[in-house]
Amino acid sequence: YSLSKAAAERIVLGADGACDGRLRTVSLRPAAIFGEGETRHLPRVVMLMGWGAGLVAFGDARATQDWLYIDNLVLALLCACRALREDAQRVGGRAYFVNDNEPVNSQALLGGFARALGFRA
Repeated sequence: YSLSKAAAERIVLGADGACDGRLRTVSLRPAAIFGEGETRHLPRVVMLMGWGAGLVAFGDARATQDWLYIDNLVLALLCACRALREDAQRVGGRAYFVNDNEPVNSQALLGGFARALGFRA
């Protein structure tokens, strides 16, 4: 999956300026996404907890991770579109990491989430 994402990004960014300069591209690299309609992270945690599985820490349990609220991802997409229209020379052909700029301890975040739902954490 990571290799195919990287290959696709190279193709997209390499296409910047194609079609006689009319095609401008950027790539957004979102952190772990959460929020309404998200189906990857929190729903899986709830499912595992429903099966009786507890939270498992891999590596340093004090480590932090970047997350991205879905509305902020939408805002980033809109900002990228605007930036391409207004200053494509500066932003085109580049990749941008997008997150909420508030790294959190995933164990604490998911543990609090689990307790709020009545599961053991």
